Amino acid sequence: MNERTLRVRAFVDSNWGVLLAVFLLVALAGGWFAYGAYVDPPEETTTETVSSWSVDAEWSHSATVTEDNTVFPVGTELDDRTTYFGAIAPTLSGAFEVGYTATDASDVSIDTESTLVAQSVDEETETVYWSETDVLDSASADGLDPDGTVETTFSINTTALDERIGQIREEIGADPGTLELFVETTVTIEGTFDGDRETAELTYELPLDLDGTTYRVDDPGFLTEEFERTEPVSEPADPGLLGGVLAPILLFVGLVGGAGVAAGRHTGRFAVDDAERDWLAFRDDRSEFDEWVTRISLPGDALERPTARAASLQDLVDFAIDNSAGVIEDPERNTFYVITDEYVYTYEPPAAPAPEGDSDGSDDDVLAPDSEKKPTTDDVFESDEIVSTSVPGTGTTEDDVSTGDGENGTGAADGQPFESVDGNADSAENPRSDGG
Repeated sequence: MNERTLRVRAFVDSNWGVLLAVFLLVALAGGWFAYGAYVDPPEETTTETVSSWSVDAEWSHSATVTEDNTVFPVGTELDDRTTYFGAIAPTLSGAFEVGYTATDASDVSIDTESTLVAQSVDEETETVYWSETDVLDSASADGLDPDGTVETTFSINTTALDERIGQIREEIGADPGTLELFVETTVTIEGTFDGDRETAELTYELPLDLDGTTYRVDDPGFLTEEFERTEPVSEPADPGLLGGVLAPILLFVGLVGGAGVAAGRHTGRFAVDDAERDWLAFRDDRSEFDEWVTRISLPGDALERPTARAASLQDLVDFAIDNSAGVIEDPERNTFYVITDEYVYTYEPPAAPAPEGDSDGSDDDVLAPDSEKKPTTDDVFESDEIVSTSVPGTGTTEDDVSTGDGENGTGAADGQPFESVDGNADSAENPRSDGG
């Protein structure tokens, strides 16, 4: 029989109650998580977009050449540039166009106003030292469709603007801040989008930078502002790894394991008899005390002295340690020995359990292989002085065994883990002891 299988059986047989409880708890946990994942899952709240629309805006700008030069003919329009030449095209013209995008919109109105802003600002503290504004244009539209737009225009003479800024600085006598120039357009849009009345106010800026004979435009490009209205939505939560995968596995393992333990206990499948437990105990002792055991095949005359038997290998090893002796395992006799000057102390291990499936009840099923069978008397006491004589009328023989020293002793005292083997041949049952 496989030792590992036998140990598993012994463990289950000794702890079946604990194992059954563990499997039931595992099944209960798996059932609880599975119930929460599939039967009564918790709800999680998410947001759902119920309305979506956007405001789209874009700047355009250009400057027309008005002064003679060798590069650009007079009347040439320079458009959508980053840098313009103030000496030949001092007037910046432009437009701001705004519209909206929506899948369902009605009664939409847009109001716009463009203003030129010049101000001196401390960039670190955002302090405005002075500011001047000039309304450039305004426009509005009602009942605007998604493909319609509203446009405001502007025209700025950069030469006159530069002179105006210089005049302001001269009038106040100082300007500790940084000059900021930009066209600011405010947009107010109101309408019904996806069934809801919405209003939005937006501000757009087109920055300008005067630099002597040139001026720069920092165009932000196409701009989109999106608007969404969401509502909370509750839906069953995802069972996840624990509820969706581990819970069914725990439930299955718990039910199958618990049923297996209960059925095995009821049918005796895991039962371990005393012989098997003794053999496992011997195997444990053999592994634990391996360093104290030496494998030696002993000659017969080494055992010609009184014999005492130990109850376990541990007892034999303890005795050997106490008496500074060694433990010998004779592989041929399958017996352990401690040999002293007066006695031989032995331990005969239990027979290995029969392999599973052998059920003929013969001795071969429960004994170890031939090399591990118990030694016979002739194996232990080998002597040339053994004489067998027939006893008339009895069918028996008389064995006169000489032990060499003429008398046999005994093992340890009563109550010790050794039992003695009497070596006296003239016992009361000997046919010749009564002269018959």
